[in-house]
Amino acid sequence: MRIMVNYLFTKTPLLFLTQSLWRDEAFSYLLAKNGLTQIIRLTANDFNPPLYYFILHFWIKLLGRSEIALRSLSFLFYWATVYVVYLFLTKIIKLKSKKSLPYILLVTINPVLLYYAFEARMYTQLAFFVTLSYYSYWLKKNRLYFISTLASLFTHYFAIAVVFSQLFTSLWGKKHSKKGPILCLVLFVPWMIYVFSLHILVKEPFWIINSKPTFYNILIIILNFPATIYLGHIRDSLFLNYLKANTFFSLLLYLSLIFTYLKTALKRDREMFFYLFFWAIVIPAVVGIFSIWKPLYLSRYLIFSSVGFLILLIFGLEKIKPLSRYLAIAVIFIFTVRYDFAQTKYLQKTNMAKSIKEIKAISGKKDLIYVTDVLDFFVAQYYFDENRVLIYENQYEQIPNFVGKVLIPKEKITSLLPTYPVRAFMIKDNGSYTIQAVY
Repeated sequence: MRIMVNYLFTKTPLLFLTQSLWRDEAFSYLLAKNGLTQIIRLTANDFNPPLYYFILHFWIKLLGRSEIALRSLSFLFYWATVYVVYLFLTKIIKLKSKKSLPYILLVTINPVLLYYAFEARMYTQLAFFVTLSYYSYWLKKNRLYFISTLASLFTHYFAIAVVFSQLFTSLWGKKHSKKGPILCLVLFVPWMIYVFSLHILVKEPFWIINSKPTFYNILIIILNFPATIYLGHIRDSLFLNYLKANTFFSLLLYLSLIFTYLKTALKRDREMFFYLFFWAIVIPAVVGIFSIWKPLYLSRYLIFSSVGFLILLIFGLEKIKPLSRYLAIAVIFIFTVRYDFAQTKYLQKTNMAKSIKEIKAISGKKDLIYVTDVLDFFVAQYYFDENRVLIYENQYEQIPNFVGKVLIPKEKITSLLPTYPVRAFMIKDNGSYTIQAVY
């Protein structure tokens, strides 16, 4: 039994539930533990809407601050997303419950959804609310659409693209009203005015700082575009190690998209195709094109398109003959499972928890942790005493906003070592550390 449990939490995606937090997850906790008014101010200054942190704030009060407790919120939204996909397949695409089960299994094991199901960030919450938005918009469930769409907007700014996508696809038929999306955008405007007013005052650059992709990067992105949406992690070592397999997989997905379009001759089918196509393909494509000039493309920001792509893929699989369909499902299933297990090898986070646990065991009450990389600051605060963590030899003005600068006070920057008997545990980004002091 112990061997089986050890295998599950070291060799399967369940590893992501118990491994050490990384910077963004620790940031989520440190921000969410503030009061609600403070969360509003901090998120506005950090260029993030506040809804996820509001929910996490109360989640922490209910379940505590452990890694599992923090990540279980995303795990809950993951299963909620799977359920909405099930509703989409049975209520909109009109599949019988039993026939939808193999497809639901594909959704459940999807690499990008599964990976972020175990991360204490807002991405799975975003996937849930956006999926619910598309579901309710098609069925004209106006109240549900309003709630889910507004919730998605206050979860992540990329949801704005979702609303514009819905407005654009409403031009294809009389089925979809434009009033709902427009009302949601109007109600979101006050928050955007508040955010921009703050950033105009402090004169800080908006969004993330990132390097522009090279021509080779763009070529690889285009060639592997469908696989990127399906798998995520386009710039990680995992993607590069599986580049040839991903290219083959992408070619199959490209062919399936062309085939699906050709088979949607009926007006309703064609309308559904474009509805899903904009959700799954057009939004990430537009973001990718825009990123040539202003880098914004990160697969986790577009996790909702992975859900749309899965539904589009299922929609296409239902257009082919049963034998070919079963073969295609088997190929996708095998590729997906192999990729899921590969993620546990290539995408493990640095075990800072172990290193800081060792430090806590040998440190005195006044000893300090110095991080040499600003990216480790929040993780060290989460696992150690927040008040005894400093950033060593960094210029505050040079710290980019996207690392969570809003939670880094200037006094946390130092270039001086403490005087013995107080010691500084100098921790590096790989988890190793040395002990230093001035004697």
